[in-house]
Amino acid sequence: MLRSFSLIEIIFTIIIISIITVVAIPKLFYNIDTANIIKLRADVALIRDKINSFKSKQILTNNNDQLTTLENIMTSLLTINHTGGSWSKISTNNYQAWVDSKNVVKFIYDPDTFCFDCNINIDKYCEQLTQ
Repeated sequence: MLRSFSLIEIIFTIIIISIITVVAIPKLFYNIDTANIIKLRADVALIRDKINSFKSKQILTNNNDQLTTLENIMTSLLTINHTGGSWSKISTNNYQAWVDSKNVVKFIYDPDTFCFDCNINIDKYCEQLTQ
């Protein structure tokens, strides 16, 4: 005699799967956003490190060359798609860091002061990326 699942067993299974789904999916998206912020924070640190390296080399060699754009530094970071954790170039010294497909942090590079920064008052993710 073949035994099949009863209606109560099927209902309990669906309830358990629903509870797991309700708990797991928000945590998954939170982890993805956190990973994008950590990646962008590392990118900002790398860019600033390369700018400081150029500045130090300029001082040591007594050279007055200026780093007018970040073309050589940002080539591996710039992408065409606007997804989380990616960068795009707006103009000569303006860049966007994409936290996700909707949230963007705008960075400006000032070649006179060697400053690569965003505006904390405008972008809510700026402080998280520049800590």
